Amino acid sequence: MFCSHCSAEVFSTAANFCYPFGKELQRQRNEDKQSGKPLNDVIAEMFHRGYPYNVIVSLLEKEGHKMLLRTLKRKLSDLRLRRKGNNFKESEIELLIRREVEGVGRLAGYRNIWHALRLRHHIHVPCSLVACFACHQMIIPQGFLV
Repeated sequence: MFCSHCSAEVFSTAANFCYPFGKELQRQRNEDKQSGKPLNDVIAEMFHRGYPYNVIVSLLEKEGHKMLLRTLKRKLSDLRLRRKGNNFKESEIELLIRREVEGVGRLAGYRNIWHALRLRHHIHVPCSLVACFACHQMIIPQGFLV
């Protein structure tokens, strides 16, 4: 467990105060008060929606979960969620783009397709990669590349 004030590691589960600063420890609740979802699911949902890290921290604080930015980044790392450096096969991405275009996204531009990849499929790729597929492969009609 870690202190929510200074991020110092607390070795005793029975401790009520942070050793370096004497601040009272706040026990993290494992579920969100409003939705009843596990905290990790709430964090993952906010991450996939594209919220910046500091916004996630403030939204969690409004819901009663006090967390430092460093703690959030560690939780995201534990959940294996990251915005950059994801390795996906181009063929897999192209297949998902084609599925989106064949369905509801037929008239959508590449930014809408990119956003759908993030929200529906939890795939974080650069927007330029989706635009590249759209231009070179002619997946999306020419007039919708703006």
